[in-house]
Amino acid sequence: MINKNVLPMPAVSASVSCMDLGNLADSIKKVEDSDVAFFHYDVVDGRFNKCYILGDILCDYLKKNSRLPIEVHLAVYDIENYIEVFAQKKVEYIAVHYEAMKNPKEIFAKIRSLGAKPVLAYRADTEPKDDLIELAPLCEWILKLTVNPGFAGQKINPEAIKHIKMMSDMLKQNNIKTRIQADGNVNKNTTRMLDRGEDKIAIIEVGGTVGDMESQAFLEAIRQFQNEVGKENAIILLVTLIPYLKASGEMKTKPTQGCVRELQSIGLRPDVLVCRSDYPLTQDIRDKLALFCNVRPDHVLQNLDASILYQVPLMMEDEHLAEVVLSDLGLPQREPDLAQWRQMCDRWMHPKRRVDIALVGKYTKLHDAYLSVAEALRHAGVANDAHVEIHWIDSETITPENVGEILGNMSGIIVPGGFGSRGIDGMIESIRYAREHRIPFLGLCLGMQLAIVEFARHVVGLPEAHSIELMPDTPDPVIHLMADQKGVLDIGGTLRLGSYPCRLDPDSRAFELYGEPLIHERHRHRYEVNNDYRTALTDAGMRLCGMSPDGRIVEMLELPDHPYFLATQAHPEFNSRPNHPHPLFLGLISSAVLYRSEEL
Repeated sequence: MINKNVLPMPAVSASVSCMDLGNLADSIKKVEDSDVAFFHYDVVDGRFNKCYILGDILCDYLKKNSRLPIEVHLAVYDIENYIEVFAQKKVEYIAVHYEAMKNPKEIFAKIRSLGAKPVLAYRADTEPKDDLIELAPLCEWILKLTVNPGFAGQKINPEAIKHIKMMSDMLKQNNIKTRIQADGNVNKNTTRMLDRGEDKIAIIEVGGTVGDMESQAFLEAIRQFQNEVGKENAIILLVTLIPYLKASGEMKTKPTQGCVRELQSIGLRPDVLVCRSDYPLTQDIRDKLALFCNVRPDHVLQNLDASILYQVPLMMEDEHLAEVVLSDLGLPQREPDLAQWRQMCDRWMHPKRRVDIALVGKYTKLHDAYLSVAEALRHAGVANDAHVEIHWIDSETITPENVGEILGNMSGIIVPGGFGSRGIDGMIESIRYAREHRIPFLGLCLGMQLAIVEFARHVVGLPEAHSIELMPDTPDPVIHLMADQKGVLDIGGTLRLGSYPCRLDPDSRAFELYGEPLIHERHRHRYEVNNDYRTALTDAGMRLCGMSPDGRIVEMLELPDHPYFLATQAHPEFNSRPNHPHPLFLGLISSAVLYRSEEL
């Protein structure tokens, strides 16, 4: 028989399986009463995508509140497909079942190549074979599992119990409720209930059309959710269409009646009807809908077409939506302060000037691909009392011969993010044109990387400079793979994602725009500026005005002798709001307005 103590266990460890957390209190008691070794995820029969949510909640808590080694326990027979997924979570250990491995030596080698430590696990009711013993020297240690594969046969450290209790208290304080079905799948309505003491309201949207097969599971989750928290704590708003028939000149309510009847058949009763329509609802229509849809007449609200999206909140306030919702939830009525929002909409509808901005990208045929960028431009336009006319330029159409014809009348140029080599030359030509003709320019993510490439080629004097993503054999890789991305074999879901800090040069235009030395922006990239070329770039006149706090990663650049030439590795468009435009977009449009006035 194998000695489970062949190799030492970590000093502090705990085990909670996201498959075992149907009831948190029972699970905590199970932890205290059982011989357990690790906090871990479970993957059973390939259900990873459905059961990892709770695991992430608990795992994140332990990472923040303890020094526990976080181990991933894989119980899946197509284990090779999941190793990299879990390795991306930066776990220290990956335990694999002996019974699930087809090529254990290869799997152990792959785990080590991904920066994790392999652990061999086998069930107590499995008769060990000789090859199991032979594998022992290849792994960090051996786990002897109990009949329940979610628990390992080691006594939990008392220190770990303390951290598990802290986690339990955290979950209770935030009133996190998670239901796990008998087959181990997390219910779709895994939710974080907000503290009613602060009168917060969570808006949960279920898209699609009532009756569609795809939405049935979500509607059932909403039914269960409302039943759990009580109808006094959760109301249902139905957004419905009231079509207008030109032939008969009347508005039809039958589609809405049918939709409500369908919802009632599955146990959902809408409390409020928000009616999309081309024409105002008459009182007769409202009364008819209220009668046949079983809602109060004052809960039938119209939602007419708006000239701009941001007018909708004002229109719904005129329909007393907030008053209806607060009344139904038993919350005190409040008078919202919408003066600033109304002013913003008024400035949007009555601009005093116009600027033409060229958005040079790879996916311009689908405008939604750059929706956040376009909205951020418009937000900045409102702040400058300007209408921003966006010209969607396919970068594949730009050449050195026609770049002046295409971009010559633009007041500003923006090059957003993207992946792949298609259309890159056109983007580089656009950046060069903006730099040489002193047109306001903003580069985002790939746009910043290509600004580096363009500058290196035409100013520094490196004609073959490029990014190794786009030209792997370039002799001057001014953009290269980030250090922590080297060795990553599966490029899915392994980008540098999320919010990261950036320290700004106090003498820079960027600092002037942000007004603070340390900022945080969202990122989504795998490549970065090659630090070997920093000196060459700065000696030629480029200012690397934004750096990671440790000085390792170039986050932002600018040209001091240019009216407005900034580029960032981040995606600032995600942080722009209609009444609070992002500083970089605000700077671009302000400079574009000035550039246009000087032209005229």
